[in-house]
Amino acid sequence: MFNAGAKPGEVIRAFADDLATVLRSLPAQKRMWSLFKIFRLVSGIEVKPAKCVLVPLDDVFSQSLVDTVRAFLASHIPAWSEFNIKDVVIY
Repeated sequence: MFNAGAKPGEVIRAFADDLATVLRSLPAQKRMWSLFKIFRLVSGIEVKPAKCVLVPLDDVFSQSLVDTVRAFLASHIPAWSEFNIKDVVIY
């Protein structure tokens, strides 16, 4: 279902209540937000930002990159602005 929202070079995988995505850019997060809004309306299930991790892959990881990502989320997807932002995650 979610893979329908993926563009070339992007990957979306889900298992039970776990989800992993590889998106090409920060603006692609807005597409994911749109999908999750629909999913929330249909299922009543919401993303819990404290349990979410965003791993930027397009630049050298730094506090400046974290600040840029967080500012983007705060501006475009405020509900996700408290996502954890890390350089690595185990899925």
